[in-house]
Amino acid sequence: MSVSHSQPGASAATPLAARRAQGIARALRRRDGVILLFVAPALLLYGVYILYPVVISIWYSLLQWNGIGAARFIGLDNWTRLFQDATVLGSLRNTLVLLVGSIVVEIPIGLGVALLLQRLGRLGTVLSSIYIVPLLMSSVAIGIIWGFLYNPQFGPLYYLYNAFGQQAPGLLGSATYAIFAVTAVALWQYIPLYVLLFNAGLVGIPRELYEAAAIDGAGTWMRFRNVTIPLLRRTFITALVLIITGALVYFDLIYVMTGGGPGNASYTLAMYIYRAAFQNQDVGYGSAIAVLLFVISFIISGLIVRFSRLLQD
Repeated sequence: MSVSHSQPGASAATPLAARRAQGIARALRRRDGVILLFVAPALLLYGVYILYPVVISIWYSLLQWNGIGAARFIGLDNWTRLFQDATVLGSLRNTLVLLVGSIVVEIPIGLGVALLLQRLGRLGTVLSSIYIVPLLMSSVAIGIIWGFLYNPQFGPLYYLYNAFGQQAPGLLGSATYAIFAVTAVALWQYIPLYVLLFNAGLVGIPRELYEAAAIDGAGTWMRFRNVTIPLLRRTFITALVLIITGALVYFDLIYVMTGGGPGNASYTLAMYIYRAAFQNQDVGYGSAIAVLLFVISFIISGLIVRFSRLLQD
């Protein structure tokens, strides 16, 4: 005959542990509810202004619709037309010209000017209030001013070339050079933004690191390469994100200076979306171009995120 031995302590501990687990679970649920409550407005805005436009644009790209009357489902006809449209290819090329030019010019010059301002001390502080002026001006005003400066008949270029007995080129009227002329103005306008960005990054680098590197015998170039560049890593990533998101949807300055001309020579994807959807009242085709632009932005953004993670590792 077997004899069972009861353990009062163990039996009492089991309900206590269960009650503690239930209490922790309830606390976690309450915490998750509070977190969701605070995040809900942001999620709502994200859904309304980001997710919904993407989804509805994909749906519109399958329709033939002028934006007012009845829409007709046409399947992938807009997409077939898009990949056969030479203007789309030219607009994509111009968008990439603006994007690559911004990366190649704005980041090095922004960093260089920020470094110079750091070295100038108080004079750099005074100059900071001057170089930011283009960033504060409206794109419409800048477009009108530079349109006058580029004018080959009565602008400064006319008098400059006339002094050497040459005829001033009509840059904005040239199918070859119009996009480059507009890109140069866009770079001039937004370089101050990246000067500010890199200046803020440089201010955040402790001076002690430069002093320690100098004690170890590092020269100016070595300090720049081994101290400045690594500690500005996040600033570089931020600058890339701002450049890409800005260049892919750049519209106003080009619209004011060239209107996409001559012909379609200076069209970007953003301008072509406007022309197709609003001027030509072809919302379906404009939506297809917009979805293409979204896909390009999504791919480039994914590459940036991947690149930033590799740098952090």
